[in-house]
Amino acid sequence: MGNKEARPLDLGFEGIGIETTSPLNINENLQIAIIIGECQVNALGSVVYTRQEKSGRFRSGIRFTEISERNRGIIRLYLEKTQQLRRSGEDERKR
Repeated sequence: MGNKEARPLDLGFEGIGIETTSPLNINENLQIAIIIGECQVNALGSVVYTRQEKSGRFRSGIRFTEISERNRGIIRLYLEKTQQLRRSGEDERKR
């Protein structure tokens, strides 16, 4: 299998949503590398859905099947930080 470039759309504890130019196969197993800040998070994942968007690109959901505790921790910290930034932005808008 060759490398496929994807644009991340959303990231969670259990997996990631990505956008690609070609469809992925349901249940396809992928090796994933995600750059978060200065860290590279590596994981294995399985495609749970794929659908074509109006843009002609494809959106797919990938559930992590193997990920180290270290890498899960990096994702957790990133998600907590982005939630805090979102909350502080909402607080600013309410003033």
